[in-house]
Amino acid sequence: MTVHDHIDSYEYEQLPRASFEEYRVLCDSVNQFRKIGIQAEESYEKALTDSRTIFYEINGKHMPLIASIETEKMYQLDRCIELTGREEVRLLALPLVVIRQLTDSDSVQLPQGLAVIVEEFGQIEDEQHAVPVLFADQATEVVRFVNPTLTDTPGHSEAWMAGYSVVPISKRAPHAEFNYHEKPDIIRELAQIWRDGREGRGLPVSPESDASGTFLFTRDDLVQRPDVIDGLWAVTEKGFGEVLGQGHPLSMEFSREFFDEQILASNVMTVVHFEEGEVLCFTFMASGFGEGDWLNAQSDTIKEQIAIAESEGRVPIHWYELISKGEKGMGYAESVLQEFTDFGARSNYEYQIFFESTNLSSLYVPHIVEKIIKSNDGLTLTESVRELDRLNYWAFLT
Repeated sequence: MTVHDHIDSYEYEQLPRASFEEYRVLCDSVNQFRKIGIQAEESYEKALTDSRTIFYEINGKHMPLIASIETEKMYQLDRCIELTGREEVRLLALPLVVIRQLTDSDSVQLPQGLAVIVEEFGQIEDEQHAVPVLFADQATEVVRFVNPTLTDTPGHSEAWMAGYSVVPISKRAPHAEFNYHEKPDIIRELAQIWRDGREGRGLPVSPESDASGTFLFTRDDLVQRPDVIDGLWAVTEKGFGEVLGQGHPLSMEFSREFFDEQILASNVMTVVHFEEGEVLCFTFMASGFGEGDWLNAQSDTIKEQIAIAESEGRVPIHWYELISKGEKGMGYAESVLQEFTDFGARSNYEYQIFFESTNLSSLYVPHIVEKIIKSNDGLTLTESVRELDRLNYWAFLT
């Protein structure tokens, strides 16, 4: 890789620019489950014309080095301002592993009063070596994002996001084989198994407005029930924004528009627990690992999950989230997962499940997953919950 001197934003229009695809190839060369840097092409184009963007030339092309935090939808601006104590928050838009190679380059002059958020996989550096040489003579302080409720929990107090895998299989024999290439409508098949089980027990398959109990919804089901979608968003906004988002710069809840896109994808199923018509806890998952646009589908981590599912005839499941309405809904988390494992066991399939957890949710989600699977008489584990890697979040100030 040839690295050239950095350039100021106002000179950028006269110099060759990297396409979004070229930029993402460089960022995705960080070979892990989650994308880092600017993730959407629309956001990238905005960064190219934003006067706050600082650029760097790599291999004859100029890319955003530092961009406004508002460029990237995955961050919550107000929370970032509160956590860093700076009104001006930026994102380190190039991979840290690339920047750390620039030891012979001139330092980049940054405005004073900035907070620059860094995304870093693996073991984070200590305070003395955390800031890359490119900025070291300007950084005044390293900021670790700490959840104040976890200060006495080693390894979990600082902000991170980890990827996990787990492999439950039905005890029924012989196992049904999922053909990854034909991609059958597995969500409809699983939903029908659930409905058949409900009808066989004389239970309703669709909740009334005042219902109590746990129900499954496909995309088509939710389209007919906007009231349920509203209830799901209310739980997400509070549980992710106020609870999981505490001490974390990443926006767990994103936006209502983004949430609706995810929950209403054609290959998504949602399991919801109601009490007297109120949504208190839910989980949703997709068949496949390609729907989440924040995942690095080109990484060996995700490719391995796909390859194993394909070679073993397993159903690939991306489990998005398990979220409750505060303490009021936390007691229903196990019943929601139990509902999934019940029809999963009756399906006769093996499953390759990928999910993520924060430094907070990782304290309980992997444990709940294993507990529920092991307690189901129709399922067994061929692989326990396994952490794949962690993406850490921290910042430096100028």
